[in-house]
Amino acid sequence: MSGDSTGDRQAPASGVGRRSAVLSLLVGGALLLVLSLPTWAQAPVRTAIGSGGTASISGADGAPLVPSLALLVVVAGLAIGLAGRVARVVAAFAAALGGLGAVAAIVIFLRDPQTSLQSVAAEMTGVRELGGAVSTTFWPWPAIAAAAAVAVLGAVLPWRMGRWQPAARRYERGSSGQAADAGGREGGGAEPGSRTTRMSDWDALSRGEDPSDR
Repeated sequence: MSGDSTGDRQAPASGVGRRSAVLSLLVGGALLLVLSLPTWAQAPVRTAIGSGGTASISGADGAPLVPSLALLVVVAGLAIGLAGRVARVVAAFAAALGGLGAVAAIVIFLRDPQTSLQSVAAEMTGVRELGGAVSTTFWPWPAIAAAAAVAVLGAVLPWRMGRWQPAARRYERGSSGQAADAGGREGGGAEPGSRTTRMSDWDALSRGEDPSDR
């Protein structure tokens, strides 16, 4: 196996590889963002002339911190894949705080979804009153699970990442290898059949010399 692959996967036997850590945070952040889009709570509303329909609110509207923190987790995952060790640790803790913050925001919403729904009712009917009981949907619960998983992963990663080789160093190694190959060709002269060789042979023929004697 090549040295680049070894450096990219380098981690203790019980540790977490770079690719697994990055993908886990990217998937966790994206999942949290997606779970904030469906309806999280709803309730009937009434007007002076009767039923006014149903007021519903999504997670992104009821707990607006959740999508913002989900994007923070995604950015932290990208940073862990590209940065050095110190920055990786900072990014992992940022992801953990993002997960904890999302859990807190969802719990706060679930404790009082009525306030958010009253704002929706006011936009629909002009009155901040609901016409019935508030019901929550299934979606906040998997969102809490995803946020909690992200928080745990972010807290554990600094101790389980091991000594990953910085991504930039692998690219530098590849560039230096290409430069060495180019230097070897320059030191050994032009390759046979190259344009430079053909031009040199033509000049020799113009001077009346035999290129095959060289």
